[in-house]
Amino acid sequence: MKNFKVVLAAIAICAAILLPASLQAQPMMLIAGSSAMFNGMAYSAGLVNSGGYILCGTNTTAHYWSRSNGAAVHDSRNANITDEIGHVWIVWNNDAVTSGPNPKVCAYISIDSTVGVRAALAVPANTFTFVNSNCAGGNCVGSAGSGRIPNWGTEEPLPQAIYDALQGQPIQIGAADIRPEDAKFATVRALTAQGTRPANTSLFATGLGYGGAFGPFIGYPIKSYFSGAQATPVDFALYGNDPLSGSPAVAWFTANVGAGPVMIFGNTNNTATGHVGDPAYTNINLDTIAKVWDGTFHRTRDAFVANPARVGPDPEVGLNVWMREGLSGTMNTFEFNGPNTFSNFTTQEKGVTAVAPLPAADNPLHQTGTVNGTPYGRYRAVGTGDMVSAVKGMTDSVGYAFWGYGNFSSPSNLKYFTVNGIDPLYASPSGGVFPVKSGSTYPVLTFPNVVSGAYPIWTTFRLVYTPLAQKSVVDLLVSVAQQDQITQLISDYVAATKLQVFRSHYYQMQFGGANGHVYDSGSSQYFREFGGDINGQVFAIQADYDSITDTGKEITDQHE
Repeated sequence: MKNFKVVLAAIAICAAILLPASLQAQPMMLIAGSSAMFNGMAYSAGLVNSGGYILCGTNTTAHYWSRSNGAAVHDSRNANITDEIGHVWIVWNNDAVTSGPNPKVCAYISIDSTVGVRAALAVPANTFTFVNSNCAGGNCVGSAGSGRIPNWGTEEPLPQAIYDALQGQPIQIGAADIRPEDAKFATVRALTAQGTRPANTSLFATGLGYGGAFGPFIGYPIKSYFSGAQATPVDFALYGNDPLSGSPAVAWFTANVGAGPVMIFGNTNNTATGHVGDPAYTNINLDTIAKVWDGTFHRTRDAFVANPARVGPDPEVGLNVWMREGLSGTMNTFEFNGPNTFSNFTTQEKGVTAVAPLPAADNPLHQTGTVNGTPYGRYRAVGTGDMVSAVKGMTDSVGYAFWGYGNFSSPSNLKYFTVNGIDPLYASPSGGVFPVKSGSTYPVLTFPNVVSGAYPIWTTFRLVYTPLAQKSVVDLLVSVAQQDQITQLISDYVAATKLQVFRSHYYQMQFGGANGHVYDSGSSQYFREFGGDINGQVFAIQADYDSITDTGKEITDQHE
């Protein structure tokens, strides 16, 4: 992806150009997607950046509102599609309320990455809707914000004009921690019968069996054992015609924002020898991850080797393993960098029984047993918050989630593990201690082992947008989001421009692999980036440029 060089101060002076008068009472940018980008995008949209202005405000002034589960994405293609509810933040300026000449309204709904991609690409468009029942008094208008974004701004009651500006408007941008092709694959895999390989992919993975609830393109809900939360697979098109509406697919583009690691973490309630909280348990190897999450290993001592080494085996303690739903970008990043690599060739879904039609024994997933009288289990959570809460609430349990200060805001009874001895946050192991804010300040993280590719479970965060979004606005948002000023305020990701490595792109959902390092003079995007990358082998970016010089080709179709 081209590194757009923007003179931010000049753009600040000319910011009015970004919004024609016809966008009065319409959102400047309306985003739905990954929780991993929720805080970073809020800071990029609502705080003074290095250009000296607020992107979604007027000069250095803006207004703020957020709400837990305060908004939803509505898919009108079929009445049986459930609204996807998530946390929301909104930033606006005075002109958006007073009918001034340069109104700006920006909003973000935190939902699953795959759903965010679907929300941006499905036609007719998915739309923003307030969940009034989750606002004080049953009406979001006039209700106070709930402070979802730390160190952001003083929140205030939501004006009627801002409510009207957003309600029913189409989602313009999907925020995703996997590429659109991989989001499509995850959806198709969920809808495909168990034992059947999805078509048009180079990944060796069989279906999850959730299809057929309301025809072939709307699946049964995937349920959480912890909370009862649900995620429903619903198909969409990347090209051709939409499978539900029949309308032509919309043109789409991607812009890389940053990158971040998936954290393997565990409950520390019991710190005795052999329990997950044992201080000697600090690392888990990638091959072991495959056996733990596919249900082969049931004991803590099989997952973790004590450091320093102890004489004789540790006691038998049952291990409780939590995994995510198949639509999750986190699940797919973890799945295809751990269990389902071309070397481990297994899956978190191993041994999960047929789940459709409902009811089904493993939906929600709840497989249990005992070792030496101690219980063990495999369970499913839906959503990052669900996963973190589930592990916090169950002794001797482990799970995974993308790093983010918001995701791990209360890590008092949690620790994280290195993978193959590599720390996801620091240059050397921290002992599994999560960084936490001191007062109002968050420790600055630089993710050296993500930048170098040494940590094995990471992904690129990107924006997926359509012509409904103005490219100039998206480019500016990405440039602001990559500033040190933003990433150091809350280090949820490292800017994509700092990465020294990339994942090889490969054939996925009928799109061939293109890594984004070849200039295309005929494309409005300048650099071609297509295909999947969640299972792509990691190479130095310079190696790809050298391959282009030597052979005229990028390093594509190389799998982990």
